[in-house]
Amino acid sequence: MFTCVDEQEPAVLGEHSNNSIKIELHERICERIPLRITDVSEHIFPPQPLPGLNAYQSKASLMIHLLLHAAGCMAFQSLRLLHLHDLARLSSQMTEVDWKAVLEAGEHGDRPWWAFPPLNLTSRYFTSQVPLWVLNALANECSYLLKRAARHRTLCDVSYSYLWVDAFPGMEWSQSLLEVLGYLASRVRPNANHIAFRAYVAKSEPWANQGQWSRLSQSRRILRWIISRPTRPAAIHAVRAALAQSQ
Repeated sequence: MFTCVDEQEPAVLGEHSNNSIKIELHERICERIPLRITDVSEHIFPPQPLPGLNAYQSKASLMIHLLLHAAGCMAFQSLRLLHLHDLARLSSQMTEVDWKAVLEAGEHGDRPWWAFPPLNLTSRYFTSQVPLWVLNALANECSYLLKRAARHRTLCDVSYSYLWVDAFPGMEWSQSLLEVLGYLASRVRPNANHIAFRAYVAKSEPWANQGQWSRLSQSRRILRWIISRPTRPAAIHAVRAALAQSQ
């Protein structure tokens, strides 16, 4: 990841020209949902990459990338309307051949069990952009619990607009009982890498500096969650910044 060395003071709320843009170089295209690593690199990267910028192989490969990224964000309640907007814009340009290429990608690797929730949410807010037969085909690849949850989720449920701290966000994305148990264990006793990442976020992100939650130990977090209903620091940061601008 490349970012500016001499960063300016970032804007408190929303997008702003003072906010630096980070450039990421992807070694592979994957998401952890919620613990399983789902890798779609073979559908994105060209078979024979050239030096410099390599374009997407097709609209189908771009759609797969956008869907997987949106799915990863949905699982941890960090989806943005921008993600759905991009999916809707690309969907409006897709032909039947393009959609079939997306569906056939699962025949040459892992089935796209993660694709239905973000595309279904897109069709809810951007009507007439996603063909019904595509949604039905992807729904068949989705587990019952995830499909049921996806049909009832709103953008507020899977974005930073959701105010409350969930103990086990995205558990419905687990694909087996063993994955559920592993995910529960990782949330109760996070590993050293996760604890180190929390400490880094607490120091580097403005939203994490305004409350105690980001600096609490795991045991204190569990206790706070049991006896109260803690709010998500990122969500409250946005609320406070918006209220400050309106005064």
